[in-house]
Amino acid sequence: MTFGELMKLIGRDKLSASDRSSHKTMGNMNIPQLKGHVKVTLHNCRTGKNEVIEGDNIVTNAIRDIFALNYLGGISYSKLLPLYQTWFGGILCYDTAHTIDADNYFPQTGHGLTAHAGDIAPSTAAIINEDLSRGSPLHIDTSHDDSVTMTWEWGSEQGNGDIASLSLTHKDTGNVGLGNNSSAFKAYIPFDIISELPTITGYLNAEQNTFCQYDDNHGLAFYIGEDGEFKGGYTKFTTTKISVQIKKLAFLKAGLYELLSGSNTHARKFTVTTSVTFYRQPSYWFDYTNKKLWLFSNATGIGDNAFSRDTIYYTVIDCENGTEYDHGSIVIGEDCLAPIEQDRTTDNNYNQPRFTTIVRIGNYFYFPTTNIAPSSWNRNNFETNPFTGFVKVNITNVADYALVPYSETRYKITSGISGGCQGLTDGAVIRGNNAYNCAEIFPYGTKGDAAVFNQMQSPVAYMFPMNGGYTYTPRYIVANKMVNSTLFNLDSPIHKTTAKSLNIQYTLTET
Repeated sequence: MTFGELMKLIGRDKLSASDRSSHKTMGNMNIPQLKGHVKVTLHNCRTGKNEVIEGDNIVTNAIRDIFALNYLGGISYSKLLPLYQTWFGGILCYDTAHTIDADNYFPQTGHGLTAHAGDIAPSTAAIINEDLSRGSPLHIDTSHDDSVTMTWEWGSEQGNGDIASLSLTHKDTGNVGLGNNSSAFKAYIPFDIISELPTITGYLNAEQNTFCQYDDNHGLAFYIGEDGEFKGGYTKFTTTKISVQIKKLAFLKAGLYELLSGSNTHARKFTVTTSVTFYRQPSYWFDYTNKKLWLFSNATGIGDNAFSRDTIYYTVIDCENGTEYDHGSIVIGEDCLAPIEQDRTTDNNYNQPRFTTIVRIGNYFYFPTTNIAPSSWNRNNFETNPFTGFVKVNITNVADYALVPYSETRYKITSGISGGCQGLTDGAVIRGNNAYNCAEIFPYGTKGDAAVFNQMQSPVAYMFPMNGGYTYTPRYIVANKMVNSTLFNLDSPIHKTTAKSLNIQYTLTET
């Protein structure tokens, strides 16, 4: 078998030439082609008649990409297997037909979730009533060594509404759905930790720092001021300058100098004079495709309580050319903003910043909100600062904004990633105009700790912890559990009512 034939077998032939050349050396595990068959049975409990729909689905590239994005060569495949129990162990039923494209594996805007189920049946009536869209696993047949058949059911009160398409998903996502106020969702962890990398030590401006991925073997870090002016966390000074470091890091490719942690050796450095005045480390979003670094600030001075509740300033740095590409301001039509710079103050000059990613979904950026005035903000203790959610702003038309409330007030804002129409942070999932609280898993306290992700719109991310000059906690590789592992459209939508029960049988076969 030729290399090209092997890549076609595992689906890698659809990647670009640069992806193929970089990934083939990383020792990725081969994944067989999978074929799926679906049987949907809608049973009328009053008449006894059955409506049966059958057909073949496609398996998306979600699992292929999760296996392929083996950042730092660190994925523990034991955490991904067996696939039928994990990434194919749940089911999502949507009210809108899918666009059938194997790369279209994130939940899409406008696709409402009518029904879902995973590997655990709701145990009590109270749990069922919290989320009436949730069904139960009925049977799993693993008697054949090259196929598995999984069956779920929804009773008369469950999963009612229109169903136009189906997808398998991670078992945990199947159990809780894509966002609701149930106790199950509040206990849900949207990230699957698929590797824990060794701990490294350093300070806020240590050479290991990389806040995002620049390409297959470089990471990017940035600091306010001239190169070297930001030292040991002393961040409270006024400047219009940003210093950028693009340093070698073996994300997916290793040459002569790359390490499994960042290194300033052979780093490319440049300083940009921007059109924004900075007083603290800004929050950011990195446009990986175009190599543009977006920086956001609503600080209005050095003081701990100096921040605007209605205006955000931003600059866009072209990292290829080392210049300011764009800048501007975003004015919100009401007083709702929390500090964009999430840091903790320890004295008049010393800060412990949280290098926080601003979530972007489509053209919308999501900025943190609060219901208290700046005078009441306490930078010495994160746990006293209430966050009420986000305000989403259309960057192509800043007059287009909307509040996105948390289901419950939170006291920590963390970096996030996005996938399709959803945003994931440690502790909340953004869907539509709501942010649903879920479980926190990363062990960061209140003293300036932070977590940043190398990729902000990817099914897999390398998660790098930061804190205020102390020993770093372990690094992780995490996968986004909120993906469609398969896609299937019904020939015509079905409408489930309380007079009907629903049974879905899904068979996956290795080919």
